[in-house]
Amino acid sequence: MSDVNPCVSEDIWTEILKKLPVKTLGKCRCVCKSRHSLIISPSFMSAHHKYYTENDANSLLLFREIGQSRIMLWNPMFRKYINLPMSSTVSGSTDIGNSTSVLDFGYDCKKNDHSVVKITYSNAVKKTLIEVYSVQQRTWKTISSEFLVDHSINCVSFSNCFFNGVIHWLTLNSRLNSILKKWLFLFNVAEETFDKLELPEDIGSLSTSGNDFGVFDYGNKLAVSCCNLSWHGLISGRCRIWVKKEDDAGNCWCRILDVVLYGCLHIGSVQYLTRTGELLGFAKESDYMLTLFDPVTRRSTNLGLRQHVSTKFCNYTDSLVLLDQETEVYTEEELQRLIDDRRRRRIDFASLLRDLSEEDCLALE
Repeated sequence: MSDVNPCVSEDIWTEILKKLPVKTLGKCRCVCKSRHSLIISPSFMSAHHKYYTENDANSLLLFREIGQSRIMLWNPMFRKYINLPMSSTVSGSTDIGNSTSVLDFGYDCKKNDHSVVKITYSNAVKKTLIEVYSVQQRTWKTISSEFLVDHSINCVSFSNCFFNGVIHWLTLNSRLNSILKKWLFLFNVAEETFDKLELPEDIGSLSTSGNDFGVFDYGNKLAVSCCNLSWHGLISGRCRIWVKKEDDAGNCWCRILDVVLYGCLHIGSVQYLTRTGELLGFAKESDYMLTLFDPVTRRSTNLGLRQHVSTKFCNYTDSLVLLDQETEVYTEEELQRLIDDRRRRRIDFASLLRDLSEEDCLALE
């Protein structure tokens, strides 16, 4: 099919198309070859990303296969994904012994590049390794971990958040002058520099034992939560949430929520706070189904999803990232391993990504 209007320049088409939502652009690819080539071009995807997602890293989902070293980045809108190559700790080029690692990723708007950050630490050998993967360059690189060593940060939690170009992790077991402290560990994706931010002073007023902490983006503000757990961590008795005040570099937090959950809803560890102020968690009364709780009206809504062993909630924004990628092909050995994993009832993410329907994709938003 020829171009519907060859008199319109490529620049004008770019200005028109970059303002369209991602789902509409997916349909526009079928109009003609020239529109398809334009939409999947790196320059157009960069222009659309800057216009539509505004420095948002939530346009991709990051997966790590349970029990395996495979790491994937997935665009659920177009069902495109890439397998990340093995990092140095997995390939064996760097020996750190028995270790634990955490993953997160962010977006560098200056370079139009997504970065996966992997922090691997081993208490046995007192060694920490920080690796950064560039989606644009398709390579891992190791960066200095001196900041963690200098500030006695020997463990970061799985609770993290990308906000304003910076990845925020909660730190655990960080000791300064033999006093247990809790910090937010910060990584600037564009500058590849580290910093730290002290948590609210009254966050420790709840008993340290049995607390569940979280960090997330709430209405374009950085927020942290602390839920006091009881009954072996299954029931949340009290939940407090703070937001960071704007344009303030110091330790200035404002508590926006302090709700007692006893007697109204036996909700497990709070997973998320919606923009309208409702709590998202798993309720004991409904056999640990996902529940939305309004602390003002104290009403709850069963959302019909059952709790799994490991559940993480995140924001998601449609984007064109990875649209130009071809679906990767597995070798015979890899396919056999995936079949064996399925027989052992392990998660086969490759089949999951291929088989999910559009409704399933929307459910993950």
